[in-house]
Amino acid sequence: MENLMGNDERLATDNVEHSVKSAELIRDRFSHLKIIARARDRQHAFRLLNAGVDEVVRETFHSGVEAGRLTLQHLGLEAKDARYVVEVFKEHEERRLMSQASSDKGEAEMQAETQKWAKELEEIFAADEETNKKSGDD
Repeated sequence: MENLMGNDERLATDNVEHSVKSAELIRDRFSHLKIIARARDRQHAFRLLNAGVDEVVRETFHSGVEAGRLTLQHLGLEAKDARYVVEVFKEHEERRLMSQASSDKGEAEMQAETQKWAKELEEIFAADEETNKKSGDD
């Protein structure tokens, strides 16, 4: 495959500590570079974002969301509705990730905040359901 970016360098490591340290060093020495990194889990994503990574791709997030979409369809939700639910969830989850990544809160505060975010998501879906009911009654 042709290299579309000219001369570039790639770095990949499965070691969480090495990936975070590498991101910090790259950000420090080459501030103009866009850093895209893979994270094993949410905590790793937090660390990478705080190290200056521009985009974080969580290993299991996208496959988990896709599994959820398929499950919703198999439970009887129309494909377009399942896609909508997934898109709302993904947007909400990405906002939560970015909000919590910059937080210095302890474990108890993070759990309380997570409950707040879950309630917000429930309210979003409840409002959508109410809107759908009203538009269906017309």
